[in-house]
Amino acid sequence: EHARRQKRIAAVLRGQTVRVTTPSGTDLEFDVPRDQWFHQGDGDASKARAARARSVRDRQIELPVGMFGFVPPAKSFEGTLVAPSIWQAGSRVRNATMRFRRGRAVTMSAAEGTDWLPERVKVIGPDGDKIGAIFFNTNPIESEGGISIDVGSNWEIGGRNRADGMRRMWMRLPDATVTAGDRTIMRDGQTVSERAMDEI
Repeated sequence: EHARRQKRIAAVLRGQTVRVTTPSGTDLEFDVPRDQWFHQGDGDASKARAARARSVRDRQIELPVGMFGFVPPAKSFEGTLVAPSIWQAGSRVRNATMRFRRGRAVTMSAAEGTDWLPERVKVIGPDGDKIGAIFFNTNPIESEGGISIDVGSNWEIGGRNRADGMRRMWMRLPDATVTAGDRTIMRDGQTVSERAMDEI
């Protein structure tokens, strides 16, 4: 059932323009190619599954299950990201705003901790300001909803960003709404049912 849910989300995303919004001001758009590769953390850690892996992340099936991630095409990634916090910054950054053009953050600011942002970009590496990956948590009993967005390192999920090790900026949008074309995948941080996707 869990694997089927992730496959359904992948099918809805393929070949669509995706939009991510939040009440605090996030408004991002990007395209998902029809041949997009998705990491599907559905609990299958078999040798056969590992043999089909395209990235290190595909060989790391974490528990509890629910990690569903992909690297969006940077050239189509546009808009504004407003994140309540950045995990690596702890309490130093609050309400960070990044404006993206062709996958790179062209401006960065924050209600608190603006100076931390460009310094972190330098620490990450040459692509420290570039979109890395997007993750959904599809586990229906997991309390943390929404999506997560990585900026910087993404090699472990098959990306090619130039970064030092696994350095990145990890941001969770707990109240995100995500649409793919005319279908809603997530509303206010909660993944909608497959039936609801079909009815749109």
